[in-house]
Amino acid sequence: MTGNQTPRVLVVDNEDVVRVLMARMLRDGGYDVVEAANGRVALDLLGAAPTNHFDVVVTNTQLPGINGFEFVRTMLEQHPQLRVIHISGHPESLDDERFDALDGVVTTLAKPFTSAALKGAVERALEAARHV
Repeated sequence: MTGNQTPRVLVVDNEDVVRVLMARMLRDGGYDVVEAANGRVALDLLGAAPTNHFDVVVTNTQLPGINGFEFVRTMLEQHPQLRVIHISGHPESLDDERFDALDGVVTTLAKPFTSAALKGAVERALEAARHV
């Protein structure tokens, strides 16, 4: 993130209601938010960089088409400056040690979570990005 630019967050979740709710929570917190319904759409959006620059990606670990870990690994290979928050309603997904080995993964959130928890995770991710 540069200057006083509004932080831009990409929200990836195949559940429309969840994705829209997360996006609303973040927009209410002052973030510029773009939504993607799956990992392939998100990778296409990220591939349009620099016109689609993102600071943080919030992604579900259970995605159709490309699994969450492969999506995050591929995304970070292509965009190592990104910081990632992975979310899941499945505890075993949150305990996946493969995510811990990826440098850009900042934190995990278990569904359901509060607006404050989501915004706090994004702030931690932005802070981590400042120290890269």
